[in-house]
Amino acid sequence: MELSRRQMLRAGLAASALGISGCSSDSNDQSTGTGGASTPTQTATATSTQSQSQQQQNRACGPAVDVSGSITQDTTWDCRYRMTGDVTVTNGATLFVTGALVEAEQDTILSVEDGTLVTDGTQQEPPEFRSVEGDPGSWKGIEITADSTDSSLRNAVVRDGGASGWANVYVQNGAAVSFNGCLFDRSATYGIDAEENTTLQRFRNCSFRDNQTRAMRVPATVLGSLDTATAYDNTTEPGGVDVRNETVTSDTIWLDIGENYYFPSGVAIEAEVVIREGADLRFGQDTRFSVETGGLLRAEGSSGSQVTFTGEQTNTPGYWHGIEIVSDNRNNLSYATVVDGGGDGWANVYVQNGGRVSIDNCTLRASETYGLHAEANTTLESFTGNDVWAGGTGSMYIPLANLDDIDADTTFTGSGDQTRVEVTAETVPRQTTWPALDTTVHFTESCSIDAPVTVDPGASFTFAQGSLLSVEQGGSLNAVGTANDPITFEGETDVSGFWGGIEVVSLEPDNVFDHCEIANGGSGGWANVYIQDSGMATVRNSTLRDSSTYAIYVEDGGRLTRSNNTFSGNASGQVSP
Repeated sequence: MELSRRQMLRAGLAASALGISGCSSDSNDQSTGTGGASTPTQTATATSTQSQSQQQQNRACGPAVDVSGSITQDTTWDCRYRMTGDVTVTNGATLFVTGALVEAEQDTILSVEDGTLVTDGTQQEPPEFRSVEGDPGSWKGIEITADSTDSSLRNAVVRDGGASGWANVYVQNGAAVSFNGCLFDRSATYGIDAEENTTLQRFRNCSFRDNQTRAMRVPATVLGSLDTATAYDNTTEPGGVDVRNETVTSDTIWLDIGENYYFPSGVAIEAEVVIREGADLRFGQDTRFSVETGGLLRAEGSSGSQVTFTGEQTNTPGYWHGIEIVSDNRNNLSYATVVDGGGDGWANVYVQNGGRVSIDNCTLRASETYGLHAEANTTLESFTGNDVWAGGTGSMYIPLANLDDIDADTTFTGSGDQTRVEVTAETVPRQTTWPALDTTVHFTESCSIDAPVTVDPGASFTFAQGSLLSVEQGGSLNAVGTANDPITFEGETDVSGFWGGIEVVSLEPDNVFDHCEIANGGSGGWANVYIQDSGMATVRNSTLRDSSTYAIYVEDGGRLTRSNNTFSGNASGQVSP
């Protein structure tokens, strides 16, 4: 039978046959024994770094009392204790620790099972849990496990834990715990390590120092409990928060904690997750941030403090997959930077299966494939003011129906074809305008227009080999440039007959090509402009060149109005018949 995490960690722990001893400090410095106690009065939050000798001076206690075994009734520790073996709080008992110094011998553990641990210290006398040796990993630490729902550490110091894969505080098996004003110091692993299905009921004003793995590790479901007053920098050791991949199913807000959130296995959300400005999210190799059905991602950065999504290993395109959006909710990335995605064919942002997103004032940089890849039948509600850096494949790959959502203020950084926006072979079902972008729009396959389309002056389009742009009945193509900003339709490669050209089927007066350059058509017997017997078009002030057939071909019944055009390199002539 496969052992659970808890069973593996606890394997080999010797069960103590000893009873538990304790004391309560009184004015005569005498032990009053073990017994019941009421919940201590709450005091002001504080974190102490007092030395052991200073704390001992504050406590009018005699020699440390040796403790081990099980605590089965409410007990108070308020003096000095030495854990000579494992201590287990069980049988519904509560262990109150108020100002005590608890020193643990090698490899011991304080385990809160069917019971509760409550610490309540002051700045002058915080409860301290430490090892006898004073070295990281000298003891296992505090374990808070199943059936412990009200444990609370307030103004406590926990240090030197982490032996055998544990942590200063290890929370597991559905336990719930609160932390306020605590210091977690010198663990051989994490200051706090919480497994899946655990809960941080409250987490405030804590600090981490010299924990050798990272500050803490918690499930993604509790990130909303983390506060900005806690110092997650961990001083001389790696700071930040490791995040276990537990699907987020409740609405939550993730704040900028001053250090990064690290997702070694990625994360999936099925609820609303708001990520505040300045938050830094980093991902392990070949992982992704998945916005599943029912999920809603709102990354809310600002011009001075963006939300960042990147791989753990920076400056490595394709290190992680990127952000996947399946949800058809109104997902929004605003002032966000997404870097180094595209691993395994994904993209910095990949929208699929009917997903919906707005991307505004963002930077999509250094993808191994595309900055944005949106499949057919997805919705790009807006794409404004972004900076898209050329990826290994191109800047963007989107449905043709979403081309009008790309605004002219978006910049495309890179060189050559890598900056281009690639569009899929979809029809255009609604009236739309194709913008003049800071790069070329490339048609990867044949496309058709079934609604009125207007093209802004200065727009540039290239077409894949053998492809055709068809203006169908009900559609029109109005491409009116200027002498300074002509509109270009040409093959991906500047070779005669590389693509089919523009086919005009509709009988619409808005089929106008003015100050355009149309080149490289004629593949498959078509022409740069091919007017069917049912179609009509106006071509004026334009250059038509390098067709492998005619520059313009008009079938019987088709209508052409032309004037002031320039023709060159057309194999069969200018206009036929």
